[in-house]
Amino acid sequence: MELPYNKRAEMALIGHAINDCTVLSDFRVNKEDFYLETNYRIFEALSKLGNKSNLITIQEATNIDLVYINDCTTLAYSSADYKSFEEVVIQKSLLRKQILLAQEIMNNAYNGVDSTDLFKQSNDFNQYDDGELVMIKDIVIDEVDAIEKYNDGKIDPGLMTRMKGIDLYANGLKKGDLIYIGARPSMGKSALSNQIALNIAAQNKSVAIFSLEMQNAKIVRRMLVNQSRVHLKIIKDRRLDSDSIKRLTNASAKLFEQNIAISDKGSQKVGDILRKAKRHKKLHGLDVLIIDHFHLLKPTISGTTYEKRSYDSQLLKEMAKELNIPVICLCQLSRSLEHRPIGERMPIMSDLKETGSLEQDGDVILFLNRPDYWHKNERDYVNTHDADISVAKNRDGETGNFRMKWYGGTQRFEEC
Repeated sequence: MELPYNKRAEMALIGHAINDCTVLSDFRVNKEDFYLETNYRIFEALSKLGNKSNLITIQEATNIDLVYINDCTTLAYSSADYKSFEEVVIQKSLLRKQILLAQEIMNNAYNGVDSTDLFKQSNDFNQYDDGELVMIKDIVIDEVDAIEKYNDGKIDPGLMTRMKGIDLYANGLKKGDLIYIGARPSMGKSALSNQIALNIAAQNKSVAIFSLEMQNAKIVRRMLVNQSRVHLKIIKDRRLDSDSIKRLTNASAKLFEQNIAISDKGSQKVGDILRKAKRHKKLHGLDVLIIDHFHLLKPTISGTTYEKRSYDSQLLKEMAKELNIPVICLCQLSRSLEHRPIGERMPIMSDLKETGSLEQDGDVILFLNRPDYWHKNERDYVNTHDADISVAKNRDGETGNFRMKWYGGTQRFEEC
């Protein structure tokens, strides 16, 4: 009788590793868990080749038919999550080990050989435990110690945005947190995230920005005017004087020294961003990641809009935990808020309802509203520059509202 195995699961799991070599570091399986020799050899080659692995290099290393290797990658596309395939491979491997161990114990019994040591081997079958369940006694002492150190100022609360309102409520952006910043278009979401990025980078921290709609040059220009306080219109109208040029030059020198990385490649999946972020963190360090914006992410799965967005939101939360950094993601809100009276257009949680499971996945949710925007076509309206920010959700703290001043010409939010 043939030992249990699942060819499709083995091939699909290998296919995921071929499509994205970075997932190999997260695999719980070993090469011995693959029953088919062909799959064993491919997995072994993948482990050795690392980021140099592709269809051609794997074929050269294993001398296995390229069609078969390509079939593995095709099977992987049938699921966005490799973990389901990995679980099947692990379970089949455990069954084979149990069968072989039982056979050896039975043979020993027939031959009068003591099998006490073999029985002990069965305890090793929990090697795949990924630590999801932890006894409270293993945590509580360390947590009390951490609280005491925090109280004594020996542990930083998190990354400070240097925006009083956000830092007051959030008390620093925490590692593993997913932070959503929601607003209608043209409210200044990108500018707010850019300023947070600049403020964090100024603290000798590493920042990565994935902009799915704005080009790198435009992002840098906005950062330059933010830091130099040179009005965008002066640049546009070619009215730069020596003082403006000097301020821009000083701002560029400051930006040059900061650890900020930008990607303006559009149509990326969450998995694409995670792969690049993991590589960047390994090479340059990474303290915070910003995505602009959620609704431009390429869906990971097929299905209804709600299902696709919910799945990607859950992946973003997993990304924050895996990278162990705060992930800030901008998002558009429902158009329905524009049908409310102007004085009631501060976004609320229900404005996220059509966007998937963002409300439940986000650890911190910020909303941005500028009353001036809604009055911009009124002839006698005087611009107040008010920008109202709501901390609508805060998993580890309080919620509340605060006000800043917004100056579009220099792309700056300033304290009132």
